[in-house]
Amino acid sequence: DLHSFPTRRSSDLIRKIEGGEKTPVVALSGNIGNGALEYFIKLGFDDFLAKPLKASGARAMLEKWCDMEKQE
Repeated sequence: DLHSFPTRRSSDLIRKIEGGEKTPVVALSGNIGNGALEYFIKLGFDDFLAKPLKASGARAMLEKWCDMEKQE
């Protein structure tokens, strides 16, 4: 939850989470306006899910990123 860290940049937190390994980081936000995906990509996220989160959307995102990791 980036709201807990108002003075830190998301890219700093993502690098800390990754710890040197590439770990997909997906933003979850109620901000679903035009350009939301591009906005979160600029912040260092790999992808974006909109609230309210539905199980089918979460499942599709997990399948997408798990499949991408297997291909690398």
